[in-house]
Amino acid sequence: AAGASSLSATYSLGSGVGPLYIRFGLSPNLNDLLLSGQSNLTPLVNNTTFGEAGVTNYKSTSMVRTFVRYGGGNSASFNPVAVDRDNGVFFDTVNMRNQAQTQQIEIFGNSGMTFELGLSAGAQDADRDGLPTDWESLNGLDDNDSAGNSGAAGDPDQDGISNVVEWLVGLNPQVVDNSAYPKLAMSKIAGGFRLSFPTLPNRRYQVQASTTLSGWADFGAPLTTTSANAPGTFQMDDAAFMSKRFYRMVVTPAP
Repeated sequence: AAGASSLSATYSLGSGVGPLYIRFGLSPNLNDLLLSGQSNLTPLVNNTTFGEAGVTNYKSTSMVRTFVRYGGGNSASFNPVAVDRDNGVFFDTVNMRNQAQTQQIEIFGNSGMTFELGLSAGAQDADRDGLPTDWESLNGLDDNDSAGNSGAAGDPDQDGISNVVEWLVGLNPQVVDNSAYPKLAMSKIAGGFRLSFPTLPNRRYQVQASTTLSGWADFGAPLTTTSANAPGTFQMDDAAFMSKRFYRMVVTPAP
């Protein structure tokens, strides 16, 4: 789907056929792999807690991770016997100039399987709760704990706003700051209205509109900010004449 970070696939096998093995080559941040080889590439990490295996490329302070998710609601298994090494050295390519280093992993299913192939880019997130490591550290949260007050659903300041929402809109999870919650502003212009909303780096902003408040649809094009963007303002004009229209802003992490 548009904006999705993973692709889900399902394989079904006929009676008496199997197991089925599938091998993936993971090359996160191909541009850096071509320039730097495997110097910024981590070895394969198989996280049995989350049921996924992946490899990460760290370039400066950025992170690009590719992974195969086989656990959870998926029905595949990780194959630890398919070790990816050459002459005792991990990675299946020779460390040469301008040669991308690709990490291979293998999964299998006995009567078929479902799995996800995914990509994530951006800040580090050790406990995979959706809150970046640097933000958790800055705000006194534990990035090795995805539950309780340190998790995405946590609310250490008890102001009724969860940590993930505080991060998305730029609030402090340790301070009761409900009054600073950003609002979609609307002002009158010739022939219509102007909508504005404060923005932060690494977010996706999408205005939605409704005439009844019972059903919402995307209105206009979304705005996706990057780490290079400074805090700013999203602005959109609605010059269509209508007797009534309601608006809301949907804020999500940048894909």
